[in-house]
Amino acid sequence: MTHNINSKDIPQQKIDLDLLDKSYKTFPTFSEWTISTSTNQSLWERKLETVKKLKELDPSVLTRARDVATRAAAIDTGAIEGLYEVDRGFTYTVAVESGAWEAVINSKGKEFKVMFEAQLRAYEYILDWATSNQPITEVLIRTLHQEICKEQDTYTVQTVIGPQEQTLPKGIYKTTPNHVLQKDGHTHSYCPVEQTAIEMERFVNELRSSEFLNASAPQQAAYCHYVFVVVHPFSDGNGRVARALASVYTYRELCAPLLVLLDDRSDYFDALSQADNGDYQPMVSFIFKRVCNSIDLVEESVRTAQASSLKDSIRLLKKVYYTPSGFTHQQIDQSAIEISNQLLAEISKLSESNSDKHWVVKVEILRLSSSQIDEIENFRDLLTDAQAGLFVDVKASSEKPQKTSSRLIYRVLMPKIAGEGEHILIKLLPSKQGGQLTDWLEIPLDACIPKISTSTEWKIRMLAERALAGVLSGLIVEQLS
Repeated sequence: MTHNINSKDIPQQKIDLDLLDKSYKTFPTFSEWTISTSTNQSLWERKLETVKKLKELDPSVLTRARDVATRAAAIDTGAIEGLYEVDRGFTYTVAVESGAWEAVINSKGKEFKVMFEAQLRAYEYILDWATSNQPITEVLIRTLHQEICKEQDTYTVQTVIGPQEQTLPKGIYKTTPNHVLQKDGHTHSYCPVEQTAIEMERFVNELRSSEFLNASAPQQAAYCHYVFVVVHPFSDGNGRVARALASVYTYRELCAPLLVLLDDRSDYFDALSQADNGDYQPMVSFIFKRVCNSIDLVEESVRTAQASSLKDSIRLLKKVYYTPSGFTHQQIDQSAIEISNQLLAEISKLSESNSDKHWVVKVEILRLSSSQIDEIENFRDLLTDAQAGLFVDVKASSEKPQKTSSRLIYRVLMPKIAGEGEHILIKLLPSKQGGQLTDWLEIPLDACIPKISTSTEWKIRMLAERALAGVLSGLIVEQLS
């Protein structure tokens, strides 16, 4: 945990604080930032195509999907700062408003509830601002700080007698230094008090420059976020404000907030640290991935809301050569198997919680020869000796007097050339029975290797819900036919 250093409480450290003020490094201009950074343009164009299709949907459907990402951002933004503890299951339940989500919130206590609601209102405030297409102003920033910290009355400062709680000024720039004492004993310098107003004016002017306004949303969000953190204009709450403020640009272009989840925390702080040392690319790359993930999550939420081969040479070489993405084919295959098993578990769990004596649902993993199934361009089956296909088989049957059966089979495919932006594909095989005849899930490799990420886990749960609904719909179709 870090602590703000308050000069009023440590007068004998004034010389040290003066040195810390002098060591502050001002933020780069946006031109300087873009010269040394870049994003994957081809992948970004693909994501923009996805956004374009999403914007053509019924606005109510898109709003619902966007709200899922917004609630997730509002929950985990406080958890990242250590204000409270959450886990993946908690965030997912509240974000998608599944089951007794309100009871889940209440179980955390009143303090968590009011803080979450304040943070959610702050994101809604930012969404309104983004929709109105107004430029970011210092008034907006001050108001955002008031909103996001509304239920936080104090913050921790390091004094000569140890950590103490002090009243948090809301919507007011800092009046005492807030350099941060880190875990390793090193103190990180932020903008000196007397320069804060000047730096904030320069900051909002950079956000109004033509070069910035013509940049992509990931570049805008990364720069906006980083510069705000460099200045650290408030006594506390700067990280939460930075993430919400950056969301102006992602909301505006992509209909989604900047979604940084708790399990991103380590990579997030590493990227910020590298940027502090003059290497801005890791920060841009981190934000770029988080923005792409936000789009993916909105897309999966929309699908759920709407829902009622490589040859022997590759097999021989896979243990020696790595794919362009840095993963071995063996790693990719193992991840696909783990994803299949998790999908099976999620469908089984849903089936058990929605069971009825009149029907039975059975789910199993199949590894069958895929020679009779059409190949899908750029994808392959498992690289085993038998070149086996990997399938998740979902079967439902009902008892008399309307004894029927229904079946959905999902095929799991891996990319032949696992370059940047490639993904594992789960695709529903064509069927004449009831249920959805078209369904799929794309999982980026870096979202499941070396472990399945929070957002991937959510997507699998959403697919499981669609699969169970589809196979049960097949029973209805058979009974009515």
